[in-house]
Amino acid sequence: MLEWIYAVQKLVDFIDNNTEKNLSLEEISRQVGYSPYYCSVQFHRIAGTTIKSYMAKRRLYMATVAVHDTDKRIIDIALDYGYFGQNSLTRAFKDAYGCTPAAYRKNPVPIPISMSKIYISLENQITGGHKMSNTYLMELKKIDDNKHLIGMVSVDEILRFGYEAGLNENSKVLDLTYGYGTILKVWSEAFGISGVVVESSQRFAEIGRERIKKAGVDDKIKIVHDDKNTYKDAEKYDLVVCSVGQQIPSNESLEYIKSCFSLGERFLKDGGMLAYIGTYSKIPNPPQELIDFEGELLQLSELNNIFRELGYYLICMAGDTDAMWEHYAVNGFANSLEQFEKIKLKENPNDKELQQSIDHWNRMYFDYRRPYQRQALFGLVKL
Repeated sequence: MLEWIYAVQKLVDFIDNNTEKNLSLEEISRQVGYSPYYCSVQFHRIAGTTIKSYMAKRRLYMATVAVHDTDKRIIDIALDYGYFGQNSLTRAFKDAYGCTPAAYRKNPVPIPISMSKIYISLENQITGGHKMSNTYLMELKKIDDNKHLIGMVSVDEILRFGYEAGLNENSKVLDLTYGYGTILKVWSEAFGISGVVVESSQRFAEIGRERIKKAGVDDKIKIVHDDKNTYKDAEKYDLVVCSVGQQIPSNESLEYIKSCFSLGERFLKDGGMLAYIGTYSKIPNPPQELIDFEGELLQLSELNNIFRELGYYLICMAGDTDAMWEHYAVNGFANSLEQFEKIKLKENPNDKELQQSIDHWNRMYFDYRRPYQRQALFGLVKL
């Protein structure tokens, strides 16, 4: 839901910046990359009004301000704000104020609050407008952040990791993983860190920037849309978050993790920490079907042996949680391909290919990933 709160606010801003145009629903929906139908449904659910109604109110609001504050001809104002002519604007004025624009100019009345710009309140959305204690609001905020974590390590565990890693307002962190910059957002809000997130997905980067701005930490955290393998930065960081981010072929974990660590080390201060996000197997010799889907999975002890072979010591670790795995099972990585498929299936219930894709995803989760796989954030240093 959090993504749609931001998306609806983006639609609102686009409408307000284009009140002089007769925008089509297709033009508006392109701003967030969803179908016109789905945008209409979500806009009405979150904003409490239809896109068409909001556009009409905002157009009339701007026209009213122009009538009141300028000496422009009524017909010019009508054309400036997308009305088909003076008669069209006059009908709108009569419906709203019971008088013509010319009469309103002589005897203005307050503009109805219903014509004001919409600002979507995250607090109202997650509480339904009910008053809640700060404790509950903080817990709900963490739930929203968890939706934008690309993995199964929860906000609570990430906070504990940051505390044990000794993060503070002087810490500089680089995130070379993938997602919405949520890890650095959480650490900046909690510990005051600053840093950079390198995100290969333009869409994830845009959503991340909006979330960071709304959290008020955009002066500390920057999201860069770039390939992590070619990213250049002269800065050296106290902590670099990294992951392989792809399937590891059989018997190649050492080389893949070594390459991942080498990338992180380019930006790491002497004595700094690598935070590696990785998965591992709960059992020896996990099922072949899981390996075919996920890539090579070592046990935790085998993974630790690779860390030691590369010269690193494990000094802190944040593990996955049941709640995050359940979220992952239902939604896939937050708002990623699997979730989009479910949205598409809702619009195309007879699409057999989509059905099979979702069924395969769920089967892998319930039969293999959940029983045999784990994930953790490993804090590693060279002593």
